[in-house]
Amino acid sequence: MRNPLTGWFLFLFLAQNLLAQNRPDFDTKITHPGFQKLYVQTDREIYFLGDTIWLSAYLLNGKTHAPVSNDQNLYVDLIDSSGAILKSGIFPVYKGFGEGNIPIVDSLLTGNIIFRAYTNYLRNFGDDCFFYKSLAIERTKNSFEIDSRTFTTANEGVEPVVRFFPEGGMLLEHTPNVIGVKITGKNGESIHTNGVVLNKDNKTVAHFVTNYKGLGRFDFYPNSGEEYTVVLNAFPKVKVQFWEAEKEGIKLQLYNNSEDLLHVGILSNSKNYYRQKYTLACMNRGEVIFYKKVRPTQNDFSVKIEKNKFGAGINRLLLLNEDLNPVSERLYFNNNIETNTINIELSDSVFSNRSLADFHLVPDKKFLADSARLSIAVVDENSLNAFGESQTLLSQLYLDAELIGRIESPANYFNDDAEISAEQKLDLLMLTHGWSNYIWNKIADLDEEEFVYPVTAGFTIGGYVTNLWNKKRVAESEVILMVQNDSLFSSWETSDAEGRFVFQHINLADSAAVTLQARKSSESENTRVTIEPLKTISAAFNPNKFKQYSERNKIPLELYRQNYYASLAEKAFEPEKDVILIDEVKVSANAPEQEEVKFSQIYSEPDIMIKPTDADFMANTLKDFLFEKAPAFFGNNMPMSLLGGSARNNYIVYLDGILWTNPHNPPLPPISVSSIDRVDIIDTHNPTGVALLGSRGSAGGVFIYTKRGAPDEVREKYLKGVIKQKIKGFSKYREFYSPTYNAENINSERPDHRTTLYWNPSVKINNGEANISFFTSDDNARYKVLVEGITSAGTVCFGEISFEVTPDADMSESLRD
Repeated sequence: MRNPLTGWFLFLFLAQNLLAQNRPDFDTKITHPGFQKLYVQTDREIYFLGDTIWLSAYLLNGKTHAPVSNDQNLYVDLIDSSGAILKSGIFPVYKGFGEGNIPIVDSLLTGNIIFRAYTNYLRNFGDDCFFYKSLAIERTKNSFEIDSRTFTTANEGVEPVVRFFPEGGMLLEHTPNVIGVKITGKNGESIHTNGVVLNKDNKTVAHFVTNYKGLGRFDFYPNSGEEYTVVLNAFPKVKVQFWEAEKEGIKLQLYNNSEDLLHVGILSNSKNYYRQKYTLACMNRGEVIFYKKVRPTQNDFSVKIEKNKFGAGINRLLLLNEDLNPVSERLYFNNNIETNTINIELSDSVFSNRSLADFHLVPDKKFLADSARLSIAVVDENSLNAFGESQTLLSQLYLDAELIGRIESPANYFNDDAEISAEQKLDLLMLTHGWSNYIWNKIADLDEEEFVYPVTAGFTIGGYVTNLWNKKRVAESEVILMVQNDSLFSSWETSDAEGRFVFQHINLADSAAVTLQARKSSESENTRVTIEPLKTISAAFNPNKFKQYSERNKIPLELYRQNYYASLAEKAFEPEKDVILIDEVKVSANAPEQEEVKFSQIYSEPDIMIKPTDADFMANTLKDFLFEKAPAFFGNNMPMSLLGGSARNNYIVYLDGILWTNPHNPPLPPISVSSIDRVDIIDTHNPTGVALLGSRGSAGGVFIYTKRGAPDEVREKYLKGVIKQKIKGFSKYREFYSPTYNAENINSERPDHRTTLYWNPSVKINNGEANISFFTSDDNARYKVLVEGITSAGTVCFGEISFEVTPDADMSESLRD
């Protein structure tokens, strides 16, 4: 057990300053590193091969829960039970929000999978601060292939691990102690059982039972010098020795017997602690929110504190002696969390197949003025964990991100059950997760100046410039970066004294075409550019954490069957989908045809396009050809600007997608018109085109594209110091597809067996409601609409509603009418 006297020097220094104040309550800011909390919502928790994991990310301030203001990269891994990272993805997070998808196509991605997400900055706080989620991924199976072990009893063949947690951090003899108990299997799954505490005469002195997720509590009065053994009734061979009680001490115990007040007991078994001066302090998210000077007058002294004085979520109660040394500690959860409940208004509760479903999202009236960003999933409820939805944004921010270690199905701690309330569940969790597991204790010991992992946003492209002939590094060379994916991005840097250059925070969507060009007047075109390999950030994974974060994802038999019949329907409709049929093959040798070379185009359409004809090849120079074909564009400025002055300061010229930066006149490449495929011109009246070119192209741009063949030699001769390369950037993004049915296609024979009917990772609510619509599928099932999100001020938003899809919906509706 952790010694409660360690690790508190920072707090003691703080407390000395606080006690100098004369008021009992205070609001003091404590300097902590900028801790952040990460949550990733997925559309569901159970998948089959061929499905897609849809995700929505929230990167929030650790204290306020407001979205972070800077952009960062989100790294996502799918990890198997051996600790191997089977699939990874990188997604952009803009001002706290990100979205993406992961196709499940690899047959290795089956079984119980850990979904891990993190940012480079979060690595400074340790991998306990990463986001973890357990997913089940299966292949399609028929009834005979389903593993019967999926449906076995939870405790069958399990060896239990029993742990005890005395409230306040110590066990006092001759005193009624409260003991927390946690019983799990070695695989981390909770075990529901009961047991007894026996003295050395084998007499029962205490009974206990686990009330929720293997957690329980019981009263225990140990005698001096007595030895105790714990026996589990369901596992009679398992016996656990109790530790020896303290002869004297003082500690905290909570008595939550009032709706508005929390009774904090200061319990002692020795008169040596009576009438001494103590300080009872409370901290929430690393900040002291109040303290109170106390002087116990008896062995069971109680302090009443109004619950509204505690911060939302986990509060850390500390008992300090007169020398300000902590002697006891207890976590208390204040479940009075302000949330924005999203009311979901459905057009009906029962729908027929392939019918339109409309629903409205209406936030709490008191939050109407707040902007909110929501993620919405409409899924077959069988595709969620059979033991309940395991995680939510609420449980992540207030439990998982603040307590180190595994919490089984944390979302359920906020729900009242028939046998146990949410308040009782949360108190059991606080009793059995001591202060050593409280993340803010760990953060207090961190020094932000020693952080080694910076914030990463986009990608870093670096390399060096060398002389083409003598291989020496070239300093002060202008390096131009052009990135072509959905649009053009260009940037300029200068190589340093070692010839190195670095472009930071470059957004690369999927596989982007990157062109680098280096020019220096003293080196002419005799330079070479080398790109260093793109550095990939990948945090190591400890295989032992698999058991810690893995959930028991039981896949319902009904979902297996539904997926199997859906697969049969798909194969019946498209029998060639999984089979390749070939006719008779005749092999013959032909000369390979040369592909037409297509160059990246940074604009949608040019203002002027010039295609040379046979007659144009007689033109003396490129200058004469261009002036003849586009006099309206060049006009009288042609000799002074494009041909007589500096192209860089007037018109930008590109040759086959590469910026032409010849420092000598003429500024146009000395190629013949016969080598040209076409010339495109962006005029100054085209604001979009000119904006793409940047300040250097404020006077327009001329794009020259050459033919295949001899022009390769032209490019090699006149475009030295150029390198083109495809670089893999962010994971490929695609939008969620949901079909629209109408009179023409509603009777289509194409099967529709979507498990996720609707997914939208970014629904914004501003001063009112949002309207959502989608079509149901061919499956008859019960569906859940799950809404999660955050307001700009950090208030958690959530909503949930269910509906059914049945072929008898139309008939049921007519009967109701």
